[in-house]
Amino acid sequence: MPAETLPLTDLALGERACVTELSGFYDAPAAHLVAVGVLPGTELTLLQRYPAFVFRVGNTEFAVDEGLARRIRVGKRR
Repeated sequence: MPAETLPLTDLALGERACVTELSGFYDAPAAHLVAVGVLPGTELTLLQRYPAFVFRVGNTEFAVDEGLARRIRVGKRR
């Protein structure tokens, strides 16, 4: 069970967390993430913070800008 919920932008490099919410999932960028399987309950690992936020889900890596990364809420496990 997640101990706290925070935006993806607050994770440290290499940190793993579970997606808890995608705010504004109805717009195109967030809807694309949903379409490719970045959904609540999905575990991810933050790989890079600059120039874009890059995270891995399974064997797939995604790059998103800071605005979208802030809308991906994750729960860190204790």
